[in-house]
Amino acid sequence: SLVSLGGGPGYDFAAAAMASSFHSAVSSGGTTSAAAPIHSLVFDYEPGWSDLVASLSASVRSVLPRGDDHRCSFGGTCDVTLPLSHPSNSLLRAAVPSTDLFVCTYCVAENANRLRGSDYVFFDDLFRECSPGSAFLIAETTHRLWPEIAEVALGA
Repeated sequence: SLVSLGGGPGYDFAAAAMASSFHSAVSSGGTTSAAAPIHSLVFDYEPGWSDLVASLSASVRSVLPRGDDHRCSFGGTCDVTLPLSHPSNSLLRAAVPSTDLFVCTYCVAENANRLRGSDYVFFDDLFRECSPGSAFLIAETTHRLWPEIAEVALGA
């Protein structure tokens, strides 16, 4: 499964579902063989994204071949500036053990000062509590924070 942190309307899900469908079509010579199902939860600080996540999920499922194999929903709110154990992150924390891929988009740069002030406690917790083999894709507006995130990941 995929967890999108700061994932707004669910673009990470849409991209993963399209990539899965494309790979399936290419590897099967253009027939409609089963794509790897993408199951995604979007967590964001802003609960207002919830309706848009549902709309984007419905659109993706209606457009892609075998689109009903994919699903995405708003998992709840989260705050990357607080520990994973904080009540505001409880729904995310419950999803961590079953997550294969974490995608974090823009929320590191947006919260750089508060993350530094907390010694990146959220990411330290997340790196420590994720299942072995989990992957992280952190896409940010600047490369300047990469050394700090790498240091946290390597220390976990």
